[in-house]
Amino acid sequence: MHLARLEPTPRFARAELEGLVRLLASDSSATLGYASMACWAAARDEANRAALGELGVVDGCAHVLASSAQLGTKELALGALWLCACDARTAVRCALHGAVKLLVGIILYPLERSYVPAKTLAVGCLLQVAHAAGPDARTLVAQLEFGASLLDAVHDAESPPYLVMLAARLVFELSADGGAANPARAEY
Repeated sequence: MHLARLEPTPRFARAELEGLVRLLASDSSATLGYASMACWAAARDEANRAALGELGVVDGCAHVLASSAQLGTKELALGALWLCACDARTAVRCALHGAVKLLVGIILYPLERSYVPAKTLAVGCLLQVAHAAGPDARTLVAQLEFGASLLDAVHDAESPPYLVMLAARLVFELSADGGAANPARAEY
């Protein structure tokens, strides 16, 4: 799939993107899944990504992640959030609107086969937030205690290479400033 040629993502009107973001507040599992998938697809375009951030996609994806939606639906929301976090302003919104704690919660899931895709997406999204949102966001992320879970992902022989690479990069990103501000970093 990574080598497949994707057609350029069209730019959507702001009203269309606003409708997608509103659907992320639904209580219907099917609606949440389709809305998350549509947000992911729209976020492939840089202008759509920025507009989605302004329209509240972080809060919408956070609603999906905190809901009782199926794991596959949460994975779609994680993918949308990760792409949207490629916009620096949206990455800051992730830090300010509580998405970081939800991502860490997913990283703390047990390292079981069924959770690996969600954990991989959460680590990638958190890495993007820590990188794009700047030093304040890195400090916020670094203060949360999930280092043991990252190291488990790096050292577990069953972890897929992509999860290992993302987890190792996140450990590096969070320790790049020396780690002095975070006493929880002692576990690294």
